This record gives sequence, C-alpha cells and structure tokens, in this order.
Amino acid sequence: MKRGRSVRTILLNLVLCLVTVLTLTGGLAQAAPYQELDLSFSVTSHEPPVVSSSGLAGGEFSTGVNEFSLDLSESAGSTYDDVSFRVTMTGLASQKEELRLEHLDPAGSWEVLVPAGTTDLVYTVAAGDLAAHGSLSETLRLFIGAGLRGQTLAVKVAALRAGTSIPGAEADYSLVVTGPSIGLGEEVPGDRTFGIGKAAQVDL
Repeated sequence: MKRGRSVRTILLNLVLCLVTVLTLTGGLAQAAPYQELDLSFSVTSHEPPVVSSSGLAGGEFSTGVNEFSLDLSESAGSTYDDVSFRVTMTGLASQKEELRLEHLDPAGSWEVLVPAGTTDLVYTVAAGDLAAHGSLSETLRLFIGAGLRGQTLAVKVAALRAGTSIPGAEADYSLVVTGPSIGLGEEVPGDRTFGIGKAAQVDL
C-alpha cells in the first residue's frame, strides 16, 4: 500500500509540475507583448552649418566681372547669431591690384570690400542671423584684371559665428582665370549699381 501511495504521490507531483509549467508558459506568452522594449530613439545633431558656392564650385572665372553667391545652410542644430563670411584668396603674388571684390548690400547697392592681409587677401562679409533649419545667401561679384589671366586662384570660404574667428564651416575652391585681357582701368563717376565703376580696357 505504501508503494502504491508513493507512486500516486509521484504521479500527482508530476501532474502538478506539468500544470505549473503550462501555466507559467501561457502567462509569459500572454505577458510578452506588454514586456517588449521599444529601442527606437532619435539623435539630435549639432553638426556645423554647411557653406558652399555654386559659382566658385565651377572652377573657372574669366577676366572682367564674375558674380556669385555664398550660401550657408543649417540642417540640424541651434541658431547661429551674427554670422559672417570670410573669403580668403591666395596665390596672388604681387598682383593684388588685379582683383576687386564687391558685396550686394540689402539696399541693392554694390559695396567695395576692403581686404586685410598682404600676401593673402582676407575679406569679411556680414550675413546676419541663421535660424535653426534655415539658410543664408549673400551675393558678391569679383572683378579680375588682365594680369591674372591664365593663373589659378585659391579661394577659401568660411562661416564665422559672432565673437569668434574659428570657422563653423569652411570650403576650399580653386579658380582658373580665363577670358580676354580686360583691365580694371581708372575710376569713373556714376552709379555703381549699374556699372563696374571703372573704365574697361579690352584687348581681344
């Protein structure tokens, strides 16, 4: 009798264990959808804005008038206050007088930019505020004299934030000077908005 009871006890324990396992398995299966972890997340980028110029990217300017734009875009990040562009031209040797850079101001007039530096010409263009996810664009024109025909100009464009000389973004361009021999000539009176302000000397 004792042996029969022992067998029944063992069988009963096995049944109870099986029921317990099935119960736990079912419970876990039901609870699984509520215990899944959502691992999706987003990253806020603070990359610097991107500075570019489709005109300079062409790689070639001619003697005479060359109009182009400087563009600054900020796709992800904070607001940039008091942004300015810095344009540096190198490879000029002693022919700095063959270049003149002008900026189109908000009133629609061309302003002659006075460069700093001796070997390199460094120009600064105030651009204003760049809102988050916004963009800025400034229009300039570069006059190139006959003495630079056939030469290559190295141009670096940088975007600066207020109160710092460290560029938030910069780009390098190389410009080959082509075209006819056109000198800048002497200053002539007149509205600079509608002319280059100098008499052209043309030698085709």
